[in-house]
Amino acid sequence: ERPEMKLTLTLRCACLLFILRISQQVSAQESTSFVFNGFNGNNISLSGAARFDRGLIKLTNSTTRQFGRAFYSRLVQVKDSNAQVVSSFSTIFVFCISAMTKTLGGHGMAFVMAPKQGLDGAFPSQYFGLLNPSNDGNSSNHLLVVEFDTVQDLDVGDRDDNHVGIDINSMRSKYAETAGYWTTQSKASHERSKTVINLKSEEIIQAWIEYDGRSQVLNVSIAPVGSPHPSIPLLSVSLDLLNVFEEKMYAGFTASTGILVGTHRVLAWSFNSSGEAPALDLSLLPSVFPVPSLYSTRKFKEGIGLTILILFLGVCALVGLGLYRRSQREVVEDWELEFGLHRYGYKELQKATKNFSDQELLGVGGFGRVYRGVLPMSGVELAVKRLSRESGQGEREFIAEMASTGRLRHRNLVQLLGWSRCRGELLLVYEYLPNRSLDKLLHGNSGKVLRWEQRHNILKGIAAGLHYLHEGWEQQVLHRDVKSSNVHLDADMNAKVGHYLT
Repeated sequence: ERPEMKLTLTLRCACLLFILRISQQVSAQESTSFVFNGFNGNNISLSGAARFDRGLIKLTNSTTRQFGRAFYSRLVQVKDSNAQVVSSFSTIFVFCISAMTKTLGGHGMAFVMAPKQGLDGAFPSQYFGLLNPSNDGNSSNHLLVVEFDTVQDLDVGDRDDNHVGIDINSMRSKYAETAGYWTTQSKASHERSKTVINLKSEEIIQAWIEYDGRSQVLNVSIAPVGSPHPSIPLLSVSLDLLNVFEEKMYAGFTASTGILVGTHRVLAWSFNSSGEAPALDLSLLPSVFPVPSLYSTRKFKEGIGLTILILFLGVCALVGLGLYRRSQREVVEDWELEFGLHRYGYKELQKATKNFSDQELLGVGGFGRVYRGVLPMSGVELAVKRLSRESGQGEREFIAEMASTGRLRHRNLVQLLGWSRCRGELLLVYEYLPNRSLDKLLHGNSGKVLRWEQRHNILKGIAAGLHYLHEGWEQQVLHRDVKSSNVHLDADMNAKVGHYLT
């Protein structure tokens, strides 16, 4: 009997150890599940322009070049640190985008999973308040973004101005599809048709995002609110998030505006970090009140005659006042929409360069002076080229430079980030390169001596940049002035071809 008792005791101990091991693995991955059928301010962290408004979250308003973010206030565990497996998570939310018109509006909104809520140095417009030109595409971003984009930005490869995209660590979509939902004629039918949804139409839209950790498939679906979950996802892609996600991430939303504005709202949201998200109670959705058109109101029709009379009597004074104010403000140019570059406020650049202080002066060239600047809000360093009035580079040359360099993107070219104009003064904004120009190192008094491997690397960088200008871009660009003062060096001594510093 003793051997049998020993065997029984051994089996019981093994079972107990197995149960303990399983319980440890289960507890190692904490599950997070929540549902908001409207928002009262609890457990949601807002930043930027985001505000709570009558039970919903308003991410942006009618202000240009802004962004707003709303995150669930606690970290969500999405990866098992022991098994190194991404959990099967899902989310459901209801949103609404109001634009200036059905064809023009802000840049859209996105569902985001990020390692932190505060994303330093983020830009609005096509960067959605998440990234900037310097860190876009870095694997260290650890970002999953499902964007609902309402502006076609060619510099990030957008397919159109009304699409849903999946982005990994970058605002260039890895997968994208025009917004809409698929339907089939019958369960037995394999034929399907797509109904397009205009994201900018103020229609209330429901979205489903589901990730299967085992099969590594991400499904994204949208439909008008109240419609059933589409049987065919709008996007269904194979996606390994193991190296994208950290063990714990924040989940939330972001939206941005550019030159054109739009209001982006989130009405309800549910999420589950390890399974199916709870269903939303659509009967509890907060109301969205579209602003009625001024031209359709009775008061407008009754008062139009009086308004015309007042305008006629005051037209002379208003024209003079309007011309003066127009000369003082920063006017949106007709060509600004074509090139899509970020426009900085003149006062913003004035503050960044300490009122164009000589202490921040980087160099003086034939076309003007270049200053180092630090944006007060984000801390991003810039190089600001203040065009000289005596240089002869007027509006025509300014637009030509914007057109030729505004869309160029290469690691060995000095990046043009944006521009500004006020009271006839023209400014160009470039990325800041701390090691200045090559001629300063070769002929200056810095005391630095370039090693041969550094010189070889610099030559390779110059060649790569010139090859892109001459052969790599869609339109051939001849530099015509290659010299050491037009070669600039970043913090790692990588060469970048430019022509704005001397």
